[in-house]
Amino acid sequence: MNEKTGAYLKTLGQPGNLDAPPDSLEWAIAVRLELISTLKDLAFDMEQLKSWLNLIKKNEGWRQFVDQNGKPFENYEDFCQARPPFGLGYSAEEIGKIIKAFSSMT
Repeated sequence: MNEKTGAYLKTLGQPGNLDAPPDSLEWAIAVRLELISTLKDLAFDMEQLKSWLNLIKKNEGWRQFVDQNGKPFENYEDFCQARPPFGLGYSAEEIGKIIKAFSSMT
């Protein structure tokens, strides 16, 4: 085992320390773990997003809601575009682009 590999192996299993100075190994280890966790969460969240969107479209759950004027949404797109807490705050097209962009990354 070379010196570089040995030094890397010493970092495995270490929790690091987010309170350590940003130029330290302890801080870098902690940030790496946060990044790994966030990326895994993002992948899971993206699958959840697709599932929930499919369900609310398939079952037309969006019809249960009203817009900021108290009127029922006329269509799914209006529900998507309405700002929270009434809708999702994104157009259906934007949501599709977010999902597509993430899917192309994985």
